[in-house]
Amino acid sequence: MAGIKGDRVRIEVTAAPEDGRATEQALATLAGACGLRASQAVLLKGARERHKTVLLRGASLATCEAAVDGDG
Repeated sequence: MAGIKGDRVRIEVTAAPEDGRATEQALATLAGACGLRASQAVLLKGARERHKTVLLRGASLATCEAAVDGDG
């Protein structure tokens, strides 16, 4: 994780942005930070864009906010 910038969570990945690998790594990273399995992070919007909209199934907003803020 790289932290919060404005109203977005910034995630740095090492995977190449080919065949969705970078997106998969970003989803897995975000899910893991919130104590979830990668399969619980669902991409809602932005498959081919830099900015994504993600649904995290099974975690409360408070849990995710704490993880992203570095308190989790």
